[in-house]
Amino acid sequence: MFRVVVPTSQIFLDETDFFDTKKFNPWSQKTIYEYTRRDVPDTFELPKSLSDYFLRQTDRYTGASDVALQKLRYLREGVLLDAWPPHEAARVAHEWLGHPGFTSPEDVEAVQNFIDDMHSEAP
Repeated sequence: MFRVVVPTSQIFLDETDFFDTKKFNPWSQKTIYEYTRRDVPDTFELPKSLSDYFLRQTDRYTGASDVALQKLRYLREGVLLDAWPPHEAARVAHEWLGHPGFTSPEDVEAVQNFIDDMHSEAP
């Protein structure tokens, strides 16, 4: 018997997990929820401020490595969940600058943009 389960969120994964991870065990999942696609109507329009924000974020983070983006997502999630204050997330991100794995110009720029974002959110 085969069971194929594709996790549709990253909650089961760490920053080092990729498509070939063996960590996710579908047999240990007690409940598997049916995924049903739900699209918004064709007439739906994003507010201009939100679409502008998405485009700005794309410009600010495009080109960064998957590892850098995942680490930044974890920090941002911590801020959104009030587990980290923005200035602390910025401090942690700043420590990454110059470390192996964060030396490409795109990664450095993404980390610096994240730091700038966190400083603009600080109280």
